[in-house]
Amino acid sequence: MGFNIYEDTQEPVSFSAAQLKRSLTEQTEGTDKAIAQEIFFSHASGDDVLQAGTSFSAACKSLAGAYEQFSALTLPQIEGRAYELFDDNHDGLISCQEFLDGVEELLRPKTSQGRALRDRLSQNSVNPTPVHKLPLSEVKTICIVGGGVAGLQTANLLGQAGFKCTIFEKSQDVGGVWRENY
Repeated sequence: MGFNIYEDTQEPVSFSAAQLKRSLTEQTEGTDKAIAQEIFFSHASGDDVLQAGTSFSAACKSLAGAYEQFSALTLPQIEGRAYELFDDNHDGLISCQEFLDGVEELLRPKTSQGRALRDRLSQNSVNPTPVHKLPLSEVKTICIVGGGVAGLQTANLLGQAGFKCTIFEKSQDVGGVWRENY
């Protein structure tokens, strides 16, 4: 006996988010996908997405704990690269599928971006930020970009400390947002 769409009606089936999570986890139990799903859902917001910042950072720390080769994900520089890789549609939110695809790409890279990030992860370090130590006695002029409240205050304090400052401002007047809004 078949289903006649013109005569028979069928009740729509709806699943709660918890049922969907449980179903997905049961289908993939014990796999990399199940581990990634567990990590995603433990850090996702109510909309089942990861946002840049605290929730994605926590997910990266969990990935680093679950996969020894991901231990460098705790470094902010690597975390930022991972976010770029995971956020396929560049909307600033990472869905479950994007997260799963991102973890898969880190485990078994298919793209040059995935391979580059995996190589950085395998080095377990990042290049240190170069530090050029120039004695303050040799500083002649300090450049400040932006003549808003913060830029003006910085120039004032540096001037009091004896430094010459040059402020660069893109608009005709100083004050920035303060001038425009107040």
